[in-house]
Amino acid sequence: MKLSSKNRLMPMHQELFPDDTLFHRIARAVCRVGTLPRKELYEAGKRPGGCGGGSGVDGWWTWLAATGF
Repeated sequence: MKLSSKNRLMPMHQELFPDDTLFHRIARAVCRVGTLPRKELYEAGKRPGGCGGGSGVDGWWTWLAATGF
């Protein structure tokens, strides 16, 4: 899987994220929705705390981490 792809993550991609980590749980949710490019998921996930950079995904990472998703 090319992490820098601008293709959207779709429900069929959920199997690529089998673990029970926060990142994998968020990734599976993103796949179910089918609206976020793969690149955006990985860029937001690799920032410390999921913050910075100005992407709308950043706020979701922070909120999900704070709520114990």
